Amino acid sequence: MNKVTGKTVAIIALLVINIALTLSLVEAFGQLKKYGNENESVFLNKKLQLNESQKQSLNTLREKHFFNASYKLNEINKLREKLHINLLANSTDTSSVRTITAEIGTLNGELEVLTYFHLLEIKSTLTAKQQENFRELLNEFINDSKSR
Repeated sequence: MNKVTGKTVAIIALLVINIALTLSLVEAFGQLKKYGNENESVFLNKKLQLNESQKQSLNTLREKHFFNASYKLNEINKLREKLHINLLANSTDTSSVRTITAEIGTLNGELEVLTYFHLLEIKSTLTAKQQENFRELLNEFINDSKSR
């Protein structure tokens, strides 16, 4: 029987972490669904009482963010696939694990930056009262995320 090495345990741990991270991202993208069956756009339009110009701006910003975030998520998934393929291979190459996981970490950081600036752009289109409501929504979202 093959001996379980520290590297094997580390790879399995990384696999579990990657799966958990993927599930948390999927859950975060679906977080607004708890507010009802409305899609995110309709929900924000109502909660923030956006005018037509703001609705158009929000849709444009959302499309841009979705495009950029999707690219990063696809790259992350490609790298995770490399890890998984490596894990399932007969002779596991552990030398690339740190490099691949570092790349995943970098892309996750870039995704966070994209999201931060996306939210800043949304905030810049809002009136003072709408920004107050937006801040409350973000706080609620962050607090809900912390409780999981």
